[in-house]
Amino acid sequence: LGLEAVADMDPLTGLNNRRFLYKEFPALQRQTELGQSLSMALLDIDYFKSINDLHGHLAGDAVLRQVASELSRAMADLGHVVRFGGEEFAIVLTSCPLPEAKEVCSALLSHLASISFSIGRKQSIHITASIGATCVWPTDSFESALSRADAALYAAKRAGRDRVSTQGPCMEQLAHRQ
Repeated sequence: LGLEAVADMDPLTGLNNRRFLYKEFPALQRQTELGQSLSMALLDIDYFKSINDLHGHLAGDAVLRQVASELSRAMADLGHVVRFGGEEFAIVLTSCPLPEAKEVCSALLSHLASISFSIGRKQSIHITASIGATCVWPTDSFESALSRADAALYAAKRAGRDRVSTQGPCMEQLAHRQ
């Protein structure tokens, strides 16, 4: 791998990282200029600090690797997954309007909640996660789309965690109003 590829990769999970998504965002966003839908979501593992505190950082790392693997597998044909930092992952859903993205994210949460994550020494735990999703506009900067997804994520956390919250309105919703 070249230095550029190494700089764009998260060493723990093997996923691309936030830097990669920042660089690729303009290319992804171009599809909105062509009238295609693009949604961005942030997923945060609920109570992740407790996993580290109760079971140790190696267990937390094991959970992160397994979550990354599950997200990659689930999103392989739907979009891109990156490790955003800490226990947070970003998901970009291509050709996916926000209502559909919410359904995909809800199914993803159900899938993650159904898995026993191995944390070593024949121990396993169950996790939940929260997701905030938004649509991406042709005029959005990376920061503005990220800010809406982040606000939606924290709305999901405030509403009790283990849920998807969205922040719009999106082009599809505005088109129906006219």
